[in-house]
Amino acid sequence: MNRFSMAQVIVLLVLVSFEISGCIGFKPFPLAARPGDTISLALGGSPVHETTPGQQITKNDLSITIEQDKDGNGVIDTNETFPVKLRYLFRLYPDLTSRAANFNIMNKEPAGEWIAIVNLSDPATGSSLALNQGPATLKVNSAKLKNNYYNMFEGNLQNIPIDILSGTGQSHTFNNIVNGSNNFYNVNELQPLPQLNISFSGTGNIAAASLEIDYDETVLTNEYYIKVRPYLNDPNVILHQRIYDDNGNWKMKVMLMTNEGSRLPEEIKCFIVWDPAYKVGTIITDTFNVTSAKFYDEGGVEVTGISVVKNLLYQ
Repeated sequence: MNRFSMAQVIVLLVLVSFEISGCIGFKPFPLAARPGDTISLALGGSPVHETTPGQQITKNDLSITIEQDKDGNGVIDTNETFPVKLRYLFRLYPDLTSRAANFNIMNKEPAGEWIAIVNLSDPATGSSLALNQGPATLKVNSAKLKNNYYNMFEGNLQNIPIDILSGTGQSHTFNNIVNGSNNFYNVNELQPLPQLNISFSGTGNIAAASLEIDYDETVLTNEYYIKVRPYLNDPNVILHQRIYDDNGNWKMKVMLMTNEGSRLPEEIKCFIVWDPAYKVGTIITDTFNVTSAKFYDEGGVEVTGISVVKNLLYQ
């Protein structure tokens, strides 16, 4: 498995995720593997497959197992089940100028595809699983994922077929050669950073939101490693941000605007993300204090009755 570079693996993940239109993959990549090898699974995306559209999912939210043909008769034995090691979990998005983003088969916005990187090994010991050569089935369970939404076009999270090869495999290290030396830019860097989700609730549609936010610079010590990002890379939401020093107090100004008319308040969101290397102590919801929040309709008229909701993720 280590013959693939990280770049090659990511390209293949994009292909296996069914044009990133939010679909569950029919099969893993690769289609066949040895016990101990690394494989990837496309789990679907928002809003089609998530029980709460746009929610973030962590590795703790998933349970992945494999069932094998114990007797060698070509039939999967459901009582011969092993847990597998989930290494990484992240979303992939297509280029916003690509066909996948604009004219995909489901005619939906490119909401991102959850990709799981899995080792066919024991989660506790890391040892290769005792799998026989032949057909096997992977099963993914999560309260945060809906299964088999469009039966004609999608795979089944409860029945992902894979062929087990003879021999013992190895975990992919995702090595890259940079400036003549090995550098371990592994897939971990694709996983979501710690973040604060800022969303809105209330009655009446809005077309824009203007926020002013204070944050505790004794906890997050480097303003260059704090960013505000739009919800799910939504191409129809424009985000402007500015982080500045206001007489010794660090502040953020954030403007969110939709370019397709008014939306429900809960459909316009943003995330504040930060690099954990520049965090001192514990971040709580009130590390970020929204001091002003104003909302407007398409005509620029202020909309009242909208509240701000903050949720910490990936702590």
